[in-house]
Amino acid sequence: MKTRKILALLLIAALLTLAGCKAAVKTADRQTPVSSDTESAAPPTTRKPTEEKKESVSAQTDGFIKTADKSEAPMETEAPPPDETASTATEPTKTVEPPEETDSSVPGNTSVETEPKSPEAQPVVPKPVSPVEESKTEPPAPPSTVVMEQLVAQYINQFRLAQGSASTIILPGLTEVARYRAKQLVTNFSHDSDVDPCNVLQYGKFIDMTLYGGKESDSYYRGYNREAICKGNWGGTADEIARNIADGFRNSASHWSYLSSSEYLYMAVGCTYDEATCKWYCCICVSAENYGG
Repeated sequence: MKTRKILALLLIAALLTLAGCKAAVKTADRQTPVSSDTESAAPPTTRKPTEEKKESVSAQTDGFIKTADKSEAPMETEAPPPDETASTATEPTKTVEPPEETDSSVPGNTSVETEPKSPEAQPVVPKPVSPVEESKTEPPAPPSTVVMEQLVAQYINQFRLAQGSASTIILPGLTEVARYRAKQLVTNFSHDSDVDPCNVLQYGKFIDMTLYGGKESDSYYRGYNREAICKGNWGGTADEIARNIADGFRNSASHWSYLSSSEYLYMAVGCTYDEATCKWYCCICVSAENYGG
C-alpha cells in the first residue's frame, strides 16, 4: 500500500512539473516570437531618427520591459567644455626655425654662427730663393770717408817705416786739397784738373806772377809737390779697402818712388765714394814744405 502511495505521489509531482513547463513555454512564446531563418537573414531596415527615438522609450509588454538597443539610436553628445585658452586672445603663431648647422668637426661648438671650414693644412714647403731675389738684398753701406783717409795714411806710413823712411806728417789744410782732388777724379780721372784746388781754397804759397812780368790773372797758389791717384770697386770693411789702396800704391814703382821718398815729409789723403759706379777714388798729396798746416 505504501508503495502505491509513493508512486501516486511521484506521478502527481511529475504531472505538476510537466504542467509548469508547458506554462513557461507559452509565456516564452508570447515574449519573443520565433522568427524564421529568412527574417533573421534579412538586412536591418534603416530607421529614421524619429522612429529610433520613439523606440528608445521603454514599454511594458506582458509583464516584461523591452528596451531598444542604444547603439542604434543617434548619440546626443554634449558640447565639450570651453577651452580656457580659447577665451584669451589668439597669439600669433611663432615659427620655429631649425637651428643653423654647426661645424661638427669642432668639439663643443655650440655657437649659432659657424666659421667656414679651413682648407686642409698643407705641409709648408720652403720657397727656394732665386738668384734674382738674392740680388735684391741691399749691399752694406760704404765706410766713412774720414775713416778711410786715416787708415790709408796709417798704412802708407807703416810701409815707409818698413823701408827706412821717416813717417810723414798729416797736414789738415792739405787734406782739404786732397779731398777736393778726389771728388774731381770721379768725372776727370787725370792729373790735369780743370780747377786747381789750391787756388779755390787759397791754400799754400801764393806765387805773384806780376813780380816776374806776368799778368795778375796768372798768379796762383802752390800747396804740394806731387800727387798719387787711384780708383777701384773694392769691397769689404774700411780696413780691407784701405789696405788694398795702400798695397796698390806700394806695388806701383812709379807711385811708390815719391810716396816713400824721405824728401817729402808732409802728406795728406783724400777719399770719396761714387754710389753710381760703386767705386772708391783716392788722392795722396805729398809736400816738401809745410804750406800753412
